[in-house]
This record gives sequence, C-alpha cells and structure tokens, in this order.
Amino acid sequence: MDLSSSLAAAASASAASPSLAKAVDTYRKAVGTAATLTAYTVLARGMARELVPHDLRAAVAWAASLVRARFEPRPAERRTVIIRRRRPVRPRPREPRLR
Repeated sequence: MDLSSSLAAAASASAASPSLAKAVDTYRKAVGTAATLTAYTVLARGMARELVPHDLRAAVAWAASLVRARFEPRPAERRTVIIRRRRPVRPRPREPRLR
C-alpha cells in the first residue's frame, strides 16, 4: 500500500469526518511544499556548481564556516579529575640496631 492509496482511503473515509479531511488536505500540502523546496534546492546547487567558479565557492564556504564558528556554541571541554586514594601511613616496625 503506497502513500497515494492510503491518502485516498483516508480521504474517502473522511467524508463523514470533516476534520479528518482537513488534516489529510493539510498533510498533502505540507508534503507537496517539502517536495518543491527539495527540488529547488537540488536545482540551485547544481546550477551553482556549474556556473560559480571553484575559487569563489571555496571563499564563500570559508566565510560561512567563520560565521558558523562565531555563532555556534563552543564545544564543552572535557577534563578528567583523577583522585588517588592513598593508603594511610603506618609506622614501620623498628629494626634492632646492631652495635
């Protein structure tokens, strides 16, 4: 069962429920808008790759990375604290002195 047949089934079942029909219509519009935006993005990237010189694209990418680095939060520093547990110091037994 593909998307169009499931949407058609939902639309026919929604004849009794106008809110379901409205939800299906809104969903169709959202999916159509997302597909259109994706197609335009792919088309624009392809045209930019063919028409804009490589050096200019590299400069724009470098500038964009600087802007991203400026506005993104810094990565958290990771520090490890090592606590060594020391054994209590016990007095050594004294050895007898030889004279």
